[in-house]
Amino acid sequence: MSRITTSRRMVTAKNYDELCVLAVEKVIDTAMKAVKDRGCCRIALSGGETPKGVYALMASRAYKPRIDWSKTQFFLVDERWVPQESPRSNYGMMIAAGLPAETLRPVRTDAPTIAAAVQFYQQEIINEFHLSKGHYPKFDLMLLGVGEDGHTASLFAGHPVLKDNENFVAAVNYAGVPEERITMTLPVLNHAQSIVFLVSGSKKAAVFKDIFEGRARHLPAALVHASKETWWLVDQAAASPLQ
Repeated sequence: MSRITTSRRMVTAKNYDELCVLAVEKVIDTAMKAVKDRGCCRIALSGGETPKGVYALMASRAYKPRIDWSKTQFFLVDERWVPQESPRSNYGMMIAAGLPAETLRPVRTDAPTIAAAVQFYQQEIINEFHLSKGHYPKFDLMLLGVGEDGHTASLFAGHPVLKDNENFVAAVNYAGVPEERITMTLPVLNHAQSIVFLVSGSKKAAVFKDIFEGRARHLPAALVHASKETWWLVDQAAASPLQ
């Protein structure tokens, strides 16, 4: 099943495994086109449980040769304020999945303070994209998830960071979340050329339905719209209310 609105597409996968394949194919297609057109590709990856299978598939024998790793750089959409060796680290999860370390741009969680880590990462983005004041980075692709509460990246409903239009990166302290987070801000997400949301499991079905049908416009995931196209890759369990 596929639904198309202005620059928004929904594709339903039979199960989680097929969802991962669809996501990897989108990553590969984006990377190949960007490298062909500009000689490089920049993709931002999210943490959490849902994309783990995607990263493992990217690093697998079947798909790894199809990615020009030397010309593709992967930034982190968000990171937990924990050491890289922590089981809670998004960077650590990506390394464990098999993504080559030299292609990843980790957040400096070894910085003396979270504020310093934010500044280090913001400057790294500025340097990578050769940005002047007033301009935002334009990632070729962002891979995002959706929480049961409608959060995406580490952007949570009602948090002041949602209104940050000046910074590329921000620190987030949110009630109920075990540790502080570092996240790209909403304008950075919305300047991406393409965005792929991954939604898996019946626990996400209600919030996905509300977001996709426009009844939860206040939720962070509903505020994200790529400059070119936004894809929602959803497995049947999550998409069941729409069917």
